[in-house]
Amino acid sequence: MQKADIWMPLYIGDYLADTARLTTEQHGAYLLLLMDYWRSGRLPDNDQILAQISKLSPDAWSNAKAMLMQFFSIEDGYWIHARVEKELTLAMDNKAKMHDRASKAAQARWDKQQNNATSNAQAMPMQCPSPSPSPSSSTLTNTIDVAKAPKAQRLKLESLPVDWANFCNQERPDLNPKDIWNQFRDYWIAEPGQKGCKQDWFATWRNWVRRQNKATKPMQKEKMSNFWAQIEGIK
Repeated sequence: MQKADIWMPLYIGDYLADTARLTTEQHGAYLLLLMDYWRSGRLPDNDQILAQISKLSPDAWSNAKAMLMQFFSIEDGYWIHARVEKELTLAMDNKAKMHDRASKAAQARWDKQQNNATSNAQAMPMQCPSPSPSPSSSTLTNTIDVAKAPKAQRLKLESLPVDWANFCNQERPDLNPKDIWNQFRDYWIAEPGQKGCKQDWFATWRNWVRRQNKATKPMQKEKMSNFWAQIEGIK
């Protein structure tokens, strides 16, 4: 027989109602028989064994037996207690259900871990792209960790960086990078408070360069010079 849990249910009201005529010694013997039944299964119909279980001498057992056997039925050489049989069945069913729930919960956790591991493995190429000699701007943007984005700060550069000048020459060859830099630097140094702080000064520079008005074409400058020369000649 399978072992039940270490606890044994005892319904005090039912017990006292059924055992009102037992002596103190008989109460002790009856409880010992029930506990052995719960732990080891049906009691053998053997006076020597039953006396040992109830901790009674042979004579004391022979006196108690008549009162105690009324709580049992004797079948196939065993003392059978209907209530204990019922509670044992319930206990084993509950134990099996709890074991089944625990197994299903463990399997669900395992499946979840496996799914997460698979998802992470599939996501790795997207999150950690292989180095490329010419990564696109969108790829670089996707790999930025927002939590580690630089804090806004004021412009600290004293001179025009080479890559900034190269951008100006490529984007706006009509402009003089040094002149634009002087305007840019003076403007932002003079800008007070938080307005003068930026997270990406190179991006600010690029936008500044793009927004510059088109310079006057050389031909227009020459025409203006001739115009003023004519005015001077008239005078």
